[in-house]
Amino acid sequence: MYIAQAHRPFPAPMEGDLDGAFFERILGSGATSFYLIIRPRRYLTARDHELIDQGTFSLEELHPEVLRLGRLPPAGTLWLYELESFKVGREHHDDQETFNDNATDYRSAVFDNLSTLLDHCQNEFGVSASDFKTSDATHYPKL
Repeated sequence: MYIAQAHRPFPAPMEGDLDGAFFERILGSGATSFYLIIRPRRYLTARDHELIDQGTFSLEELHPEVLRLGRLPPAGTLWLYELESFKVGREHHDDQETFNDNATDYRSAVFDNLSTLLDHCQNEFGVSASDFKTSDATHYPKL
């Protein structure tokens, strides 16, 4: 079981940071990369509670991921995680805009439990927690 902390969305020894945890697989002859990216979203901070209690924002306005999740996360949830999967030609890795414009087979899902997300990655893609790295360890374009 993976337990996240308020200041760190991914437990040691899993590599990742506030920008996410990245996995890249070079496909076929090397012309295409397949990516899995776990993007952490801090959930219900003290400031969020304050804004909701004041009526300034609703939960769904502050955290639209909850709508995609389809239910409220359990009490005490610190992070929501968006899992993105897509393919992109290696010739499009030069800049972020070209990269984004040429991504194909894009899918995205939201999880409130990192263990469940990682089980999904293992079962669906054959990718384990130790396969994820920071973006610098992949060919993902630098912003």
